[in-house]
Amino acid sequence: MDNFCFTHATRKLLLCTTTLAVSLAPIAHVHAEQPIHAINLNDVNTALKFEKLIEKANKYFKANDSKKLLEVMLDIKHETEACTGQKIDINKSLEKVENEIKAKGGKISKSEMKALKKIIKDSEKKHNHKAFYMTAAFESGCDYNIESMNIEWDYLCKLAGKSKEKEEEEIILPVRVTVGVTMALCGVFITILPFPPCKTWGPQLVVAGVGLAIEGGCGKVEEDRKEEKNKNKSVVYNELQTNHNL
Repeated sequence: MDNFCFTHATRKLLLCTTTLAVSLAPIAHVHAEQPIHAINLNDVNTALKFEKLIEKANKYFKANDSKKLLEVMLDIKHETEACTGQKIDINKSLEKVENEIKAKGGKISKSEMKALKKIIKDSEKKHNHKAFYMTAAFESGCDYNIESMNIEWDYLCKLAGKSKEKEEEEIILPVRVTVGVTMALCGVFITILPFPPCKTWGPQLVVAGVGLAIEGGCGKVEEDRKEEKNKNKSVVYNELQTNHNL
């Protein structure tokens, strides 16, 4: 009988344990009924990869480094294509950025858009050449040398330039316009991704890029160019009139 003689402390402990078990039973039942969502580690790793690319984009955006930002933008584009399995049309993406600029009260001319398309097209060609060069180096067992790749690319560009006829006068865009539009493109690509954080990151990048492009003078480049041409014409006309009077 001594074995069944509980002390006051023991009785209190048993009472508390029983009460706790009864009170937790409904909670445990509720949690047991809730579906358990498996975490896809591949999705997590992919999202982290894009987060790092966005950090790089922000770094070059703040530094107004258009060349480095273009490289990151193309990395984001290609990674997005690989992740979603869909081909991204740069021209359509630029149209979205153009519409955002206009929606914010800005403007951008056709000649400026044409210049931006050329900048992006040339950058993507170099980006692809870099990938092919790196692949060839790895397959052949040779060392990958970025300087050699740049020399080869410059040589190919010179050859291509000689075979082309003289094109129209190239518009020199302000750096902030190029940086702003490039950043907005990063946002457009990020928004395509299925990960919830990207639905927040993407629009933020678009807003930041569009804002800088408008501040940087997009839309004014063509106006300034026309004004300069008119001034030159006026000067030439005045000179002709002066010589005629003499």
